[in-house]
Amino acid sequence: MSGGDGQARDPDRLATVERLCRRGREHAREGDRSAALASYLEAWALIPEPRSSFGASTFILSALGGLLSGGGDLADAVDVLVRLSGRTASKGSAGELAGD
Repeated sequence: MSGGDGQARDPDRLATVERLCRRGREHAREGDRSAALASYLEAWALIPEPRSSFGASTFILSALGGLLSGGGDLADAVDVLVRLSGRTASKGSAGELAGD
């Protein structure tokens, strides 16, 4: 889960992000989807801007996508991931991605 140069400059932050991601994976394996989402969102909040330059951001978005889509509403999952990634998308485009 190594990433951009910014993570190397702040090893404590990187360690916390990695710990939260491990915790998220454990919660997901145990079936505690809410706790897993909370761990990944907390990790996401610790990644500095621009998040796209950090390798951990891709991992976290992927994990969140898996958890959110597992909830059954792919359109809402896409909307959340689009917002977290900092991109903009209309509700229509999320529906199109979900096959609506």
